[in-house]
Amino acid sequence: MTPNHGLHLSFRMVTFSNNVEPANGFLVRYLHRKLMEAENEGSMSNENLLRVLDWVPKLWYHLHTFLEKHSTSDFLIGPCFFLSCPVTVEEFRSWFIDLWNHSIIPYLQEGAKDGIKVHGQKSAWEDPVEWVRGTLPWPSAQQDQAKLVHLPPPSMVPSSPGQPIEERPSKETPPSSMESDPLMAMLLKLQEAANVIESPDRETATDLSLKPTF
Repeated sequence: MTPNHGLHLSFRMVTFSNNVEPANGFLVRYLHRKLMEAENEGSMSNENLLRVLDWVPKLWYHLHTFLEKHSTSDFLIGPCFFLSCPVTVEEFRSWFIDLWNHSIIPYLQEGAKDGIKVHGQKSAWEDPVEWVRGTLPWPSAQQDQAKLVHLPPPSMVPSSPGQPIEERPSKETPPSSMESDPLMAMLLKLQEAANVIESPDRETATDLSLKPTF
């Protein structure tokens, strides 16, 4: 047995779900350690910043709950979305708006589509942005609520690109009663020939076709 082979036998891979320990407590521990490593004494006592950092794990749990309701068991959201979280309130504000609109929403949208394909609609649709808007933790958050985009519900019946479009009756089509009247039919042809710009050869052919036959 080679040393490398013996080393591999000494290790086992253990997987943890994102919503149980030790994985679900990782984000809290990571953010608080990141705050301590920032070496800013003012940040340690900043209540607004502490409130923001404590809100992030709650958001993560809420997104987990959403995916459990509307997606599959394999489609979970990990803490990697939030590891680049800034440790100042102003930077966090712009960072989170960009993260929500360009990363979280597309990911949740894919998860919801996957859930519809596998399970159909499992429960009533709840837009997660409503919870986020109602719990934004930084001061003057109301002005930023409209900047967070909605998550539209996935379509139960996807539209087929080859599906024919419903034909609408043309206003230029005369009623059947007019078609039975030779005089009215002749007047309609004359009006159509006068309104349509055609080539000289086509106009000549039209004029000949409109001449009465004796």
